Amino acid sequence: MLHWSSSSAGYVFSWDLDSDRATLHRQGDEQALWHGGLLPTLWYGDGSAVRCDKLSVDPAESRLDESGGRLAVRLADMARGTLAFDAVDSGLHLTRLALHWEDRPLPLRAMYFGASPLTREQHDFVPSLERPFWPNWRFDSYCIPSGKPAPMQSFFRRWDMGHANFALGSFGPAMSTPYAAAYPRPLFSAAMGNDTGWVVMGCGEVPDGAMTFQVRSSSACIEYLYREDLWGPPTDRERVWDHPLRLAWAPVAWDAFAKYFATFDLTPVPPHHQRSYWNTWGSFRHRDFDLKAGVAAARKMEVDLLCIDEPWEVYSSCAIPNRERFPDFDDDLDAARSAGLHLGFWQASGWVPEPAEIGLNHEDLLCGVDGRPRLANWGLDPYESGPRYYCVDPSSPKVQAFLRERTERVMALGADLLKVDFAYGLPGPDVASPRDPGLRGERLGLALLGAIAEYARAINPDVTIQNFSIHPLMRPVADIISLDDLGDAGGEHVADHEVSGHAQWSVWAALAGTVGTAINASSGYNWEADAEVLLNTAVIGAPGGIASTPEEDDSPATSRSIGRRRALARWHRRATSWHPLWLNSHPGSEGREPTLNCWGRLEPIDGVDQLTAVALRDGQHPQPKSHDLAATQWRGAWALISQDDRCLTRAQTLACIPLGGTTITLRVDRPIQKCEACYGSGHTVQLGPDPDHPSRITLDAAAHHSDGELLGFLVHS
Repeated sequence: MLHWSSSSAGYVFSWDLDSDRATLHRQGDEQALWHGGLLPTLWYGDGSAVRCDKLSVDPAESRLDESGGRLAVRLADMARGTLAFDAVDSGLHLTRLALHWEDRPLPLRAMYFGASPLTREQHDFVPSLERPFWPNWRFDSYCIPSGKPAPMQSFFRRWDMGHANFALGSFGPAMSTPYAAAYPRPLFSAAMGNDTGWVVMGCGEVPDGAMTFQVRSSSACIEYLYREDLWGPPTDRERVWDHPLRLAWAPVAWDAFAKYFATFDLTPVPPHHQRSYWNTWGSFRHRDFDLKAGVAAARKMEVDLLCIDEPWEVYSSCAIPNRERFPDFDDDLDAARSAGLHLGFWQASGWVPEPAEIGLNHEDLLCGVDGRPRLANWGLDPYESGPRYYCVDPSSPKVQAFLRERTERVMALGADLLKVDFAYGLPGPDVASPRDPGLRGERLGLALLGAIAEYARAINPDVTIQNFSIHPLMRPVADIISLDDLGDAGGEHVADHEVSGHAQWSVWAALAGTVGTAINASSGYNWEADAEVLLNTAVIGAPGGIASTPEEDDSPATSRSIGRRRALARWHRRATSWHPLWLNSHPGSEGREPTLNCWGRLEPIDGVDQLTAVALRDGQHPQPKSHDLAATQWRGAWALISQDDRCLTRAQTLACIPLGGTTITLRVDRPIQKCEACYGSGHTVQLGPDPDHPSRITLDAAAHHSDGELLGFLVHS
């Protein structure tokens, strides 16, 4: 009998390799929080010779020790090879799977982790005649960050969604995940467990199959979809998967994701990528193409950059300004630059409306097996009357030349940021595939994004590439992520939905902070929700806006709304590496969605975690009373942000922003030298500390709003 087990982080993992039954349970608790198989199951073959087999282990040729193992595996009578795995502090890594076909390589339809072939009796019971296998991962609940929009939901009981596929990679609408799930995808991972613990399953390299988390009744598995029966298999008889699966476990799902993310060794991106900006989409989506208003809004908000969204081009993906729509385009850009604004431009990653106009033909496009080019849009709905696009194949040298020329054109406009979009709106392997097998699956979107990033950085090494995925594997093509298009995730006409939606998005954005990715917090479309959005922004990164411009006649933006945004634009944190302090917030668990009340930002400075920003809500004291907040008392909602690399109570300058707050009393570690009430007009009012307590001060926002547009207070120690 071949058996392996390991203990780490308070959990015991056991794996019976003969039956391929693995279990994970908390030490001292015999009830498994998760159990199932880890040996891959392959669905392969073509024509009438389609097979489904799980890898089996040869005990005599396998080697196990406390650090892991090297398993001799066989795929029925078709292939043999090895599966290597390592025990790590965070969990378990399947590091390499290599198979050698005994005869010619057979086309792989899909590979599954957590699935088993069915007996005849079992197959009689399941609602599928096509697939002779079924998922076997068993658990009480699962977590897909932002898996369901409007209102947002990330945690599900095992039966809540019935039979559902969640796209973990780039094929959102193609693999049955709605467009609203663009952020924070690709996730490349999912969590399962209960209140005793959670295990995250994710890939260690971007796979050459389309990755989904498949829920079937109360079981699940991860699928890598290939459909090589349509596109042909690689010709080499040796097939290798490096880092096909990683497991990480912890008592809390968020912590398990963080442990999984930490297995990717990343250097934090430079602080200049954490840009604040105003995006024109909030107006453009209503066909309001007044670019001057966008420039004015960006100036009024005091942001770093104006991002010009679609449809600024003559047609999507050409990088040629539509001067009929924007007759003063060049003058408007000059005005933005003269105002000190950097410029960003939206770019589609893989869509073109008219290939012939840019010299592309069928050989350069993603086509079906019939040779006809496939069409796509954000919904992949054949009844949708909106625009439809052809999809370029990065295998084509002509496509690479097109991407280079287009990128050169947009960079020549003075782009400091490229918002590269819609890599998640491509047809999946069921209907199309790149001609180069090395670019198939999740590598398709990465290849398109990577080409654009490479060409842009060749022109300007400091250009910022924006995307939406929080996952470390997307870092090569994304310096900054944006919590974009909140209306689809929260519901723009319901302020409460945008509030809860942005809170959840902020919880998951914090995972990107743990690996040093820059974050633009964006906004919703509903100005009523904006104070809550900015409270989250104070913790997670730079402010961004995607709402209607304040210059519009019917805009609900008030002078106080604008003042809040100016305050965050001036005083937000620039560092990109941090992790959250939850205080009395909750990152979510079984039956409980992530909620934010009071929480903070811990930055590793000189080897010590420093609390550099905190969001304070509801006038209730955060518990536990830690990190120098014990002496702070407040009413309403406040953001406190250190303006240097010191914690809040030792900062030489501390910004205190009333985001719905009235009064706050705080104590710092050194005598207060002065305090300024800062106004949008540029003037300040000097305030003094408590004469009896020179390290304590009370700030009254209500008393100062009458003097003008109060942005906040700067406390100097």
